[in-house]
Amino acid sequence: MKKLLVLFFLVIFIIGTLSGLDFGGNIYNKSIISYSEELNDYTETGLSLWLTSDLSDTIKLMSQGSYTYSTVTPYMFELDFLNIRSETDSLFS
Repeated sequence: MKKLLVLFFLVIFIIGTLSGLDFGGNIYNKSIISYSEELNDYTETGLSLWLTSDLSDTIKLMSQGSYTYSTVTPYMFELDFLNIRSETDSLFS
């Protein structure tokens, strides 16, 4: 399994360096314990990933999504943004 995971990241790295692919992610965790009449706890763990790629000389794709697990909402998936941009020299070309 480790070899397959290393191979996967190596292929992504090679493809990314050849095609202008930028990607990454963040992992976070937040825990709160409070006491008012009884002990309350709250835990939130999240993962966010982003991707930017040049699809052609004039078209660029940018996207970001996230997943959050908490004691209040067990599963929350979000597409934070999805942007496809076309950059041309003039308006009518």
